[in-house]
Amino acid sequence: MVFHPKLNVNFVNGLTFFKNLQVYCPLIEIFVYILYFLGKRSNKEEFQKYLIQISYSDCLIIYKNLSKSKSNSQKIHDFLEIINGFGMGEIKFDYRKNSKYYFKSQNLKMSLTYKKLFNKYPEVVLEYFLLGFLKNFFEILFEKEIKFKLTSYGFIYYSIEIDVKENLKKKKVEKLNYKFPKEKHPTSSQVKKFCVGDSVMFKNGEIKFWGAYSLNLPIYSLLHLFKILSEKQLKEEILALAQIQAYNSLESQKKLFGFKKDLFYNCMWKGEIIGMGKVNQTLNYLYLFNNFKFLGQTSNLNVELFCRYIEEILFVTYSFTNQKNCTFLKINDNKFKIISQKNKPELSKKAKKILTNLSFAKTLN
Repeated sequence: MVFHPKLNVNFVNGLTFFKNLQVYCPLIEIFVYILYFLGKRSNKEEFQKYLIQISYSDCLIIYKNLSKSKSNSQKIHDFLEIINGFGMGEIKFDYRKNSKYYFKSQNLKMSLTYKKLFNKYPEVVLEYFLLGFLKNFFEILFEKEIKFKLTSYGFIYYSIEIDVKENLKKKKVEKLNYKFPKEKHPTSSQVKKFCVGDSVMFKNGEIKFWGAYSLNLPIYSLLHLFKILSEKQLKEEILALAQIQAYNSLESQKKLFGFKKDLFYNCMWKGEIIGMGKVNQTLNYLYLFNNFKFLGQTSNLNVELFCRYIEEILFVTYSFTNQKNCTFLKINDNKFKIISQKNKPELSKKAKKILTNLSFAKTLN
């Protein structure tokens, strides 16, 4: 296990843990594009409901980790510290009046990123994702269905009101069987160097890895989201975004260090940083170790699309670093046989189309 003091993150087994909460760290534009595709397949009410509901399991973990805090006010303070580390901006406690808690925002980035990508604001503000964490945490804390209100002022500033008055309906708090994994695979030396280097910026609720805005996304929220994406039949779109995530890592490495023989492993230790798992290679096989299938079992979630998304990042990275179009035969959940072909690899048409719209890609050329 290796600790990054600036990010308050632990790296273990190729996985990433922010304040003991397992996270995955995509580029913010990739995540906003994911929500864009989901929004196109959902009506406004349905989309807002998804954004709010998907974080419940992660809020259970946060609450359990904060159970030693002495008071509710301390728990709320510590909870805000955690969600302000997701890279989406900051939510701060403003004041309390009777049963109502009031919060204000600072530098929230999701809807503004959407505006930058699509030249318009979303019909449903993406900050409902963060509001979902507040709502779910307060319902777990007070064991009742709370009332909430999000007010947007030009997508720049938000105020949030949460009401926990006595006559609200009681809500049973669910349980989640989650355990912090034991270390099985040694941490890469490059990850250790990363933890003492200056490749990351983290301040005012913003995270930058190697100059690109990124997120700490709690893993159960992502697994719930990808389950919905699968039900909405968005596999092609999601795998295109996986290709772009791989492309960004590859091209940024090439820009920094040129095309070298160890380029694949330089990209894969970045995979450890973002929490996709530990990668090994023998002559004809790739190995990918993570705990996503186990997490799906603990929460009765179908995690096939998310696992396939992570595998696509691995496969595209390998093909492009070897300059061969490869196919991969899945032997088991961790082992893949490499089948090389003569022609050069290409991104899918959908990935190419998306790529022209992403600002981080324009800085790589």
